[in-house]
Amino acid sequence: MTPDQIEQIIDMLAEKLGPIGGQVWSIYMRQVYVGVLGALLWLVAFLVGSAIFVRAARWVYANSKDYDKNMFAFFLYAGALACGIAALCALTFGVLRILNPEYHAIQMLLGR
Repeated sequence: MTPDQIEQIIDMLAEKLGPIGGQVWSIYMRQVYVGVLGALLWLVAFLVGSAIFVRAARWVYANSKDYDKNMFAFFLYAGALACGIAALCALTFGVLRILNPEYHAIQMLLGR
């Protein structure tokens, strides 16, 4: 974004919010930190889910030599990988909000 575009957005927000802009800004800043907390909770949930998938896959693989059950174990490992990728996404989302909360507050005010 160019400085002119940023200035236009700030002017539009100031016009839209009026005299209660400071209160609205503080509410949106708190909302950004609530989003960080939500991302961290999702991170924990995905990591726990990944651990459950891996344990289930190891148990299925250890207790059967049948091809179909081994395929089931493979899909459990795939689920663990999907949970791991989702955990990485949740972590990235949380870190980005921590690094630049003002940007995310402005995005929420703009409705993006």
